[in-house]
Amino acid sequence: MAATLDGIAALAVDTVFQSRVKAALARCAAAIAKESMDADTPTPLDKARRDLAVDVIENLDGFVPRFAWLVAQIPAVESGIDDAALILAVRGVWNHLARLPM
Repeated sequence: MAATLDGIAALAVDTVFQSRVKAALARCAAAIAKESMDADTPTPLDKARRDLAVDVIENLDGFVPRFAWLVAQIPAVESGIDDAALILAVRGVWNHLARLPM
C-alpha cells in the first residue's frame, strides 16, 4: 500500500509500476490526441490536453517518471492496481498537468 511517503516513493520508482504507467500513458496520449481532433469546437482545455498528448508521444520516456510520481500519490493506487483503474488515474493526472506550462 502506498499511503505512506515511503510507500509512495517505493511505488513511484518501481520498474514494473513505471512500465505499466508508460503503457497507460501511451494509450491515453493516443486516445486524447484523437479526442481533440474529433472535437467540433475544441476548448482551451482540449487544446492543452492535445498539446500534452503530442509532447508525451514525442517524449514518452521523459514523461514516465513525472506521471509515476503523481499517480503514486493517489490513495487508491498500489502496485496491483488493475489496468482500467491505472488508466483512469493517468487520465486524472493528465487533466491537472494539461493546465500547467510544460
